[in-house]
Amino acid sequence: MHPMHEGEEVKVLEFYCGIGGIHFALKRTSIPFHIAAAFDINTTTNVIYRHNFPSTKLKESNIQGVSVSSLDKLGAELWTMSPPCQPFTLKGNRKGDDDPRCDSFKKLLHCLNKMSNRPRWIFIENVSAFHSTSMHSTLIETLNTIGYRIEEYMLSPVQLGIPNSRPRYYLLASLMEGPVHNEYVSHLYQYIDGVEECEMSTVREYLSDNVDTAYLSSDKVDANNLSIVEPSSISSSCFTKSYTQFLVGCGSYLRTCSGIRPFSPREVASLMSFPNSFSWPHQITQKQVYRALGNSVNVLVVSKLLERLLTLK
Repeated sequence: MHPMHEGEEVKVLEFYCGIGGIHFALKRTSIPFHIAAAFDINTTTNVIYRHNFPSTKLKESNIQGVSVSSLDKLGAELWTMSPPCQPFTLKGNRKGDDDPRCDSFKKLLHCLNKMSNRPRWIFIENVSAFHSTSMHSTLIETLNTIGYRIEEYMLSPVQLGIPNSRPRYYLLASLMEGPVHNEYVSHLYQYIDGVEECEMSTVREYLSDNVDTAYLSSDKVDANNLSIVEPSSISSSCFTKSYTQFLVGCGSYLRTCSGIRPFSPREVASLMSFPNSFSWPHQITQKQVYRALGNSVNVLVVSKLLERLLTLK
């Protein structure tokens, strides 16, 4: 793969930026970088993104409007992408690349194929089911044809000692130099080379003091097969955008001496490795924060993968 040079600032385009999980992941690395532009059409997550990164150029427009010439002119060395997962999720309609929400991703792949000034590195995150879709096949064929070497991963934060399950598919791609003599080998890595698995933390380490929240009534607890954890637990279920809107299958609840309650948005953010500096404006509701976090990434996992991508020799 194509390594970065020491001290070199990497110019980044952050597609599907959401609330800035990948931006926070870049900040967690030792890599000097500059976000040339971030893209998203979700007005709520854009408010949160601007709140945390006010100096970053955020384009609130449809990615399908970008052109090959504009991307060539920007000359970004790293593209990061976390495209819509709904076409591939088990709870979604699973239309795959026939889903209109894939159109912007397909447009970016089309642009990559036509560009003369392609990014040196590409980082992609999506749900684990993405790996078995026709959209994945299109992605691999495009990258392989134009000379990218590919590494694919299936990882969860638990592998880094975080007590939260969030298995996700990740792709690292690096543009090879010289003539294209590249053969894609299908292999999903279950670990990051050079990063040792850590001893599991307990949920207690991610909890906040004096959480103001409503406790679940006993009839709701009894009537539902909830995922309930305790402060001493070393695991918790994946938090989705529907957390607290639906009780089952959207994330764990916490048993305390006062009863069973949802994790607060701050606690969910902590389990997803967002820093304490991450915040949201007062006009954003708790429901909106849960939805935004449910569509985001685990910052620590992504930071380790970005270091892997940009420092390979």
